[in-house]
Amino acid sequence: MCRAAPGQLLHGYEVGWGGPCERGQVGENEARRIAEGALKGLNLLHTRGITHGDVSLRNIMKDRLR
Repeated sequence: MCRAAPGQLLHGYEVGWGGPCERGQVGENEARRIAEGALKGLNLLHTRGITHGDVSLRNIMKDRLR
């Protein structure tokens, strides 16, 4: 479920790289970096009046290059 500020439109979608998401453990530094990025993104949404509505580990995307 997506809720946007009045006049804004959001789309939900799934992204993959040709297969299921990679699973496995990450180190402490990598986990910190991922958490920091997710929190910065949520803060940006909140400053614009947007609520995510379904924050969970399954909804955090990570690119291959980082």
